[in-house]
Amino acid sequence: MPPRMLTIRPPFTEEFLQSSQRLSASEIAIATEFISLGEHCISYMDAAITRAGSQEELYELTQQRKDMVQQVLQHKNAIRCLRRLPFEIVSKFLVFALPYVEPDDFGETPWYLGHICRYWRDVALASPSLWSDIVIMRPNKYPTEKFQTQLTRSSNSPLKVLLWSSSSSRGNPHVTEFLKVLVDCAPRWTNACIFINPTHWNLLASLRSRVPLLRYLRIGVSDFLDPDAKSTELTNPLEIAPALRDLTLEDISGLPHGLVLPFHQLTRLKLATTSESIAAILQTTTNLELASLDLTDDPPDAVHPIIRLPHLRRLYLSSQPFLEQLELPALEEIYMVDTPPAPFLSSFVQRCPTMKLKTLRLAWCTPAHIARILEACPSVETLGLQIMSSDKGDELLTLLTVQRSTSGVYTGIGPNLHSIALGLDRVVVKHGLFVDMVESRWRLPADRDNGGSPFCRLRSAELLVVDEGNALSASMERRLDVLKKEGLRISLLQGSAANSELLEWRI
Repeated sequence: MPPRMLTIRPPFTEEFLQSSQRLSASEIAIATEFISLGEHCISYMDAAITRAGSQEELYELTQQRKDMVQQVLQHKNAIRCLRRLPFEIVSKFLVFALPYVEPDDFGETPWYLGHICRYWRDVALASPSLWSDIVIMRPNKYPTEKFQTQLTRSSNSPLKVLLWSSSSSRGNPHVTEFLKVLVDCAPRWTNACIFINPTHWNLLASLRSRVPLLRYLRIGVSDFLDPDAKSTELTNPLEIAPALRDLTLEDISGLPHGLVLPFHQLTRLKLATTSESIAAILQTTTNLELASLDLTDDPPDAVHPIIRLPHLRRLYLSSQPFLEQLELPALEEIYMVDTPPAPFLSSFVQRCPTMKLKTLRLAWCTPAHIARILEACPSVETLGLQIMSSDKGDELLTLLTVQRSTSGVYTGIGPNLHSIALGLDRVVVKHGLFVDMVESRWRLPADRDNGGSPFCRLRSAELLVVDEGNALSASMERRLDVLKKEGLRISLLQGSAANSELLEWRI
């Protein structure tokens, strides 16, 4: 067979195959038939190449084979499942990819996705929600044209805005321009994270009553007010935000005035400021359900009025003495750092006799403190302990181990604990004691009410080892594997994964 007769004509042009146009059922059948014929043709070409009688014939056959292989691949790509997915499904995939970005790539995801293939690019350009996360971490290096392009592509979709302006950005025309444009888009905001210099604060003037969709707000001041700058007359640009429920305030002491927000609407609040400011804000947040209170100073010794938060279920608190000011009858979960037991027991528990605390997470807490806290709160079901360098880790593990006497009597603390997590941070403990503790609570009699132990049987255990060099030995891992096979849920995390999990204990 002459070499020129070995090729077949493709049914679709290269331009059509590289477009984002989806093939119909009849077109898919035609493409499939061509692929089958093309593969047979390639087989014939391979045989012909082995019999080529001259260099000229070999070269022509090789080129024909190369062209045919390319055509077959193009037709295979045209009928692959991904190409046949409906536009709406691909758009959903792209939007779901937005949260999974590296810290240095904030806001770059939609641009990356548009470079994968022409079909994805067409879908990306026609999906406004994909462009609705406006992230400007480095105003000095963020091109204005890119900013305007993204806003245009976002069309009228709700916006999530993050603008970070450092102290070095004072007077930067880019920050001013970006902020003015974003304020013009304020009616579309649903989430806003704004870190700006106080000298830019007056640019938020027109926000008042223009954020009807805003549900989450995070505000931070990147530097103190320039003494030579004129203070703005505007004090409360975000006082009216009917949908606002979630608020994070970084240290805002750099503002030249107080900040008034609709605190009474909030269900979630995260504060990092002085104890006086936190107390003043909490007086008006009666609907709070979750709160993170990071005090930047020590609470004063003076007696303050009790703050009652009737709906608060979850609390992170960086300063234990501040508990003296709180009454939390609905509290179910608390995470505290540096926790002497006396105020926690004598005041807080007495003020909340109906409280049924279920989750307790502590850091920098001694064995004696933990024992007294669990005795005062026997309702605790989930316990997380972050053991630091100065804690007595081995003593803690021994304390949590359920003991059985020769007469069959069970003793220990935390009778209702069914989940225990242990975080090791710059401390070495005997891993055998951890496994002993887990086994002692896992192998308890299942029936507590009919002659069994007074302790709840363990359901899950976590070991979070921040230091990579503090890994479990092979024998300890084998013992844990046995418990896994018996049905106990066990998680072992190390390094950055362990540290991330410990950070998740906070709100």
